[in-house]
Amino acid sequence: MKILYITALNETINAFLVPHISRLINLGHEVHCACNINRNINSELKKYNVIYYNIMFGRNPLKINYINVIKEIKEIYRKNEYDIVHVHTPIAAFITRLALKKHKTKIIYTAHGFHFYKGAPILNWLIYYSLERLASKWTDVLITINNEDYEIAKKFNLRKNGKVKLIHGVGINPEDYTLESFDSDSYREKLGINKNDFVMLILADINKNKNHLNVIKAIDSMKEKYPNIKVLCAGEGPLKNVLIKKVEFLKLENNIKFLGFRYDVKELLHSCDCVGLFSKREGLPKSLMEALCVGKPIITSNIRGCRDLVIHSGIGELVDSKKPLDIVNGLEIIINKKYICEEIKESIEIYKFDNVLKDIINIHNI
Repeated sequence: MKILYITALNETINAFLVPHISRLINLGHEVHCACNINRNINSELKKYNVIYYNIMFGRNPLKINYINVIKEIKEIYRKNEYDIVHVHTPIAAFITRLALKKHKTKIIYTAHGFHFYKGAPILNWLIYYSLERLASKWTDVLITINNEDYEIAKKFNLRKNGKVKLIHGVGINPEDYTLESFDSDSYREKLGINKNDFVMLILADINKNKNHLNVIKAIDSMKEKYPNIKVLCAGEGPLKNVLIKKVEFLKLENNIKFLGFRYDVKELLHSCDCVGLFSKREGLPKSLMEALCVGKPIITSNIRGCRDLVIHSGIGELVDSKKPLDIVNGLEIIINKKYICEEIKESIEIYKFDNVLKDIINIHNI
């Protein structure tokens, strides 16, 4: 079969979709990609000579020339007559389905977390829910990655014989997170962390959605009772400098460290005591799956995606991340509870690449 993958930005392909595309190619399918090429093309896909089309999508929906983008998508399809067009990311997915709604090609849409959800602003429901419901009429298969989205999507009216599917994320390979002969004490020392400190790692962009501010407030109220608690924030984002000033104002420099963008994620995971994520919105967060791969307990917002992982694994704490006190209570449970590393690792089975890719292949063959 001839398959086109479409995302808004190339970085989405690099971060999540390379194993899917590689597997399809190895099964004999021809796969092309269309996106805004805002990052270098992945070396593995270069090796396969995957054809890329540069389409001027962007993060800001107000800055997209929709007429030109629709023309480009139609022209790419006209030249190739794809059997399947698999779309990702909301704006690119909507535009593509609109552009190809009169064509007979199979349209598959993977929703990596709807922008409307329980507790979302009403504007999100008015705009994104309405658009997703409309575009579902031009969709053959709608793939969701968490239970809340799945239940919503089941109420949409897809194309004739259309199907809604639930898969367990984009897949993760636990073997990628193993480290041989790793000395976590020495690594902690390099980071300015003592052997007896309790370390929570947050792997997330530094933005409003990820809710670092309430973590800072929680740690501020814990520092006297738990002076050895440390939070490592790995990531970049628009709020980083503002939050650093907040940490300095509260004299929490010894407790909270902003590490910036990191290439040593494996080492950080093996060096921490737990992994936290306190977002307002998620799909199915990779950082929490990474924590389970290395046997670390998780503390996270009681929202879709995050909730799926904690309920499935039975390991970790769900908190109301809008309330710093609730974060405090959850952290105290994590600090004082004994976890068995191997039991945590076993919980990742259904999220493994091989299992997720089997589901993806089966969906392409529907």
